[in-house]
Formats: sequence, structure tokens, C-alpha cells
Amino acid sequence: MTTISKHILIVLAFAIASAVLLSGCDRSQKPAETNNGQPSTKPKPETKQQPESKTQPQTGPKQATIIPPAGTPIDKKVLYRNHVIVLMYHHLEEKPSAKSRITPQLLDDQIAAMIRNGFRIISMDEYLDFMLDDKPVPENAVLLTFDDGYASFYDMAFPVLRKYGVTATDFIMAGTIDNPRHTGIKKMTWDQMRELKASGMSFYNHTFDSHKYAEIDKEGHARPMLVAKMYLRKEGRMETTEEYNKRIKEDIRKAEECLRKELGNTRGVLAFPYGRYNNALLKAAKEAGIEVFLTIDQGINAKADRIGYRINAGNQSMTPDKLIKKMKEAIPVKTTPQSK
Repeated sequence: MTTISKHILIVLAFAIASAVLLSGCDRSQKPAETNNGQPSTKPKPETKQQPESKTQPQTGPKQATIIPPAGTPIDKKVLYRNHVIVLMYHHLEEKPSAKSRITPQLLDDQIAAMIRNGFRIISMDEYLDFMLDDKPVPENAVLLTFDDGYASFYDMAFPVLRKYGVTATDFIMAGTIDNPRHTGIKKMTWDQMRELKASGMSFYNHTFDSHKYAEIDKEGHARPMLVAKMYLRKEGRMETTEEYNKRIKEDIRKAEECLRKELGNTRGVLAFPYGRYNNALLKAAKEAGIEVFLTIDQGINAKADRIGYRINAGNQSMTPDKLIKKMKEAIPVKTTPQSK
């Protein structure tokens, strides 16, 4: 092989490798320095502060059509009005390897129990219309959400959701999608999300690539990287306030741009990683056009709760009966019809 031929092959190989790394949504943002995502202490909630689409037109129902199992009686009792309970899930497995992972059958049983007890599962569009546009929601309204964009949402959760004719939202880390450098549990692809969106599912912001812990001092203590200045170990110094604000603003902006580019999103919702947030993060998100947020604090959401609550239903110990009990416990007395 001649020297010229070798040179040509090297150039072609570099071009192909570059194309693979930059495929999908742009990932040119430099990864932040972290402590490999391991928390030093258990996270605690921060103080609460109050385009033309490239996708095909959505064919799924905007308002979920509840299809109960044959012969299942539906409790028509009104438990609450003008409020929404938001449920949180993560990963599904046939044989769960962690407490925070559930089987498709448990998800099926939970949804069936909600229907039997008169809960009405709504879409994120309906939730945002309620929060932002003063539109009504059904009595006993419930929103289903999943975090992290795992492939199990496509493979295992969606068949269950489709069985009952209901929708759900998945909050994704945009920088991990179609990324050959991503390690860990398999994620959905943009193509899979476009397919699910056409069937009524929706996808929103869980950061670009900041669902991690980062060192905050030279001793190695760590906190969620979106809510704290990082210790830059290579430089032997703390991140400045200006650097911190620029970093979080860039991360949230890039995630929003990916969602708009790949899925045609026109509205913004952010689920805080680990449920943690501060004023700087709220400011950065609002500058990116995000007006509605979700934490991991338990409760029920009124129209004024732009920073909303979620109940963790994605737990192996959360039997259908336990979940229904927890949902009913979240209902304040003032929301019941008897108190009107």
C-alpha cells in the first residue's frame, strides 16, 4: 500500500469516528468533573422556591381513554377536584435487581387498581394546560411520569400503558441518547421516542448530562452537580459563581434544544435530578423557557404548584393497595367535595 493510500485511509477512519461521536443531538459540551456519580451522603431536598417539528403528527389520544379490564367495576366517587397527583417511576425489569425497579406486571396491577378506584390518568399536555392556561382537569386526575429515559419504558412500560389506553411522560438526559459513550442501563433511542410520541407519550427535560454528583471540596464531599459549585481538582480550586451559573445554564439549554430538535417539543418541563434545586437553577431553567418543575417531594398538586410534588410508585414494595392508600393520604381535606 502506498503512503498516499495509507494517508487517505487514516483520514476516512477519523471522519467516520467523528460522525459516530457526533450523531444524534450534539454532545460537544465538555463532561463535568464528578466523583463517578456516587453520593457521599443521602440527598436532602433543597429549600423550595416558589419550530417546526421533525416528528410525524401525534396520533395518540391527547386525553387518555381509560379501558378497564373486562368486568371491572369503576368507583365513581369524587376524591378531589382541581388537583393532580403525579406518580414517579424509573426502571422496569422482569426480575428486579434493585428495590427502585418494578416488574411490568406490578405496573399493570397498579394501573388497574387506579382505574378501579376512580382515578383518571391524564397526559402532560393536560397537566400543562391546567398549570399554565387555567384549563380544567378531570376529577381524581393522575399524571404518570418516568425518569431517566430507560429502554424499559419502550420495551416494558409502553405495552402496559397501551393496554389501558393511557399516556405517560419520561424525563430524559438528552446527552445520553444515541450516545455510544454512555455506560450503564440501556437508554431509549430518539427514533423509539418519536415512535412513542406518535402514540401519545411525551418526553421532557432531566438535564443534558448533569444527573450526577460532583465533588464540592478537596476532601471529596459531593452534592448533586446542578445545585452546587464544583471543586475543580485538576486546578486545585472551587468553581466560581460565574462558572457555576454558566455551566448549569448551558446544560439546561442544550437539553431543551435537543428535545425541540429531535422531538418537536414546544413546551418545557424539568424534573430535578434527585429532586434538588436552588434559585440559580430555577433562573437558568426559566431563561430556557421552562415554567413547570417536578421534585421528588410527596404531595398533591394544585394549580399554583409550578414546582410540583410526586409520589414514588416505582418501588417493589408498592403493592396496588399500598399505592392507592398513599394516593388517598396525599389528598388534603379541603380538596374533597364535602368541604366545598
